[in-house]
Amino acid sequence: MDVAMKDKTVLGIQADNGEVGFTRRGDLRVSASGLIENAAGQLILGEKGPISVPQGQLVSIGQDGTVMGKSPTQVGAIPMNLGQLMLRDASEMPLTRRTDGLFQPLTNEFQGKDFPTGPNPVSLVSGTLEGSNVNPMEAMIKMMDISRTFESKIKTISEIKSVDESGASMMRLPQ
Repeated sequence: MDVAMKDKTVLGIQADNGEVGFTRRGDLRVSASGLIENAAGQLILGEKGPISVPQGQLVSIGQDGTVMGKSPTQVGAIPMNLGQLMLRDASEMPLTRRTDGLFQPLTNEFQGKDFPTGPNPVSLVSGTLEGSNVNPMEAMIKMMDISRTFESKIKTISEIKSVDESGASMMRLPQ
């Protein structure tokens, strides 16, 4: 049930305080209560509220966020529509990160609420997760390089100060 949002698409979530928040986290699963949630246990919202999955259903998610369920025991059964994920295009809606890690619209009118989707079509890729855009090894090497450069500059400043003090002491006239 993993999904990765394309472009500026965000997914609606019910925050712990009951408000609507948005995320790009797509590690979805069906909870023990039969509702779709992410791996952090946050409830995923559909267009008409939380999406309920009947027990034992095989779930698939389409590119447009349509959630389909099919019984694995019924051969040739047509998948039934379980709901539509709350996907929004945030290309024209500035979002800000909340203290709980979710996103919310920057405008006061929509904070903690759903916002109208932008002009671009919302879509996702099913069966994939959005990866990190940071290479930890490269970041560590850059940090070490910056640290060494800083140390060498501090050493240079210290030596210049010492030379300056020596020159100043030579220029003093004996009394």
